[in-house]
Amino acid sequence: MQNGIIGVAICAVLLLLQACSAPQTRVEPEAVHDYIAAAELEETDRIRYRSIHSPAYRPINEHFVIVDAANSHYLVEFRQRCFALYDNARITPDVRRESNVIRARFDTIRGCVIHNIYAVDAAQALELAQLGDAPGAENDLSAEKVLDGTPGEGAAEQ
Repeated sequence: MQNGIIGVAICAVLLLLQACSAPQTRVEPEAVHDYIAAAELEETDRIRYRSIHSPAYRPINEHFVIVDAANSHYLVEFRQRCFALYDNARITPDVRRESNVIRARFDTIRGCVIHNIYAVDAAQALELAQLGDAPGAENDLSAEKVLDGTPGEGAAEQ
């Protein structure tokens, strides 16, 4: 009898752990496209960053991430769904044609080809992150960090 209770308790704990680690509800791509149109976001062809490491990113869904490069913020759209954002079992190296530059249509994030890049300011980055529960604590863009930023510099470099 006691073994049965322990077995049930173990199963309950395992189910709870699995539920906690499951991806949270993600934002529909149409909602992000609507935001892009409503905010009239300016498209840029590249992100420049000064670090030897790639900039941090925060997934919005399988189609979009917010990229934080120094004090600049960008909304990156992938050519197709990027399941690798949530799959830490297989990590695909990024493709970069130039060091310290991420280019639309040529480079990748987690092996997913970048289709479009939009420069956003700190408030827009925060608003996009709040469209839904955007998981990605390992590449965290906390609200404090986002609020310290300035508009994307990629738009000015074109």
